[in-house]
Amino acid sequence: MSPHIETRYDSEINAYIVRMPDFISFNDLKQWKDEFLSSLNEIKGQEKSAILLDTNNHQFESVKCLKLLRELFAEPQVKHCIKRTAFVGPSQYREPEIIDFTEGYFSNYEEAYRWLS
Repeated sequence: MSPHIETRYDSEINAYIVRMPDFISFNDLKQWKDEFLSSLNEIKGQEKSAILLDTNNHQFESVKCLKLLRELFAEPQVKHCIKRTAFVGPSQYREPEIIDFTEGYFSNYEEAYRWLS
């Protein structure tokens, strides 16, 4: 995976934990997306997982990065393997809100983690 984007699997909550650096370049995000999708392709017949996506300070290189993330969640592999998603970002970009059992937005990592557990 991209050396700038930390990704690990947390078996306690059956979730991929993705933590972004302070600044996210399009190339780093593209590399991470490709590698993440590839790793999901290797999962066969397992229980669906969750993803906790911590965008940190939300300092993306460009709007293209946000579009790339939206595209990620439309990918068939993600729809097949991921059942719940928790997004963490500054509340100035999106107010914390739980949409439903499958999607929540949070302003801090700990709240998102608790929601997934």
